Amino acid sequence: MALPRRYRDSKQKIAGKKSKKKQCLNMRRIDDFKYDLDQLINELDDKNAAQVKGMIYAKATKQSVRDAKNYINEKEEEGIIPSEVAKKLNRLLSRFSTYR
Repeated sequence: MALPRRYRDSKQKIAGKKSKKKQCLNMRRIDDFKYDLDQLINELDDKNAAQVKGMIYAKATKQSVRDAKNYINEKEEEGIIPSEVAKKLNRLLSRFSTYR
């Protein structure tokens, strides 16, 4: 007869490996993030604004905040996003992020 889980040897590994935590967007404050993102994106050209906004939001929610920041830096180097707006966007992502 097998012993219940609480009586097993403490050295025996029951659970699997813990995955590394990564910095993700805080989904509890997503509406505030969207509003602030809209305010910052309004400073861009109309043709680029929708694409940049969608990519930042998608990368921040589905991948990680680091990927979204890398995307912002790439667009800043290409000249699509001004450096002042890029700094504000990076600060916005840092403010609305959490580790999961």
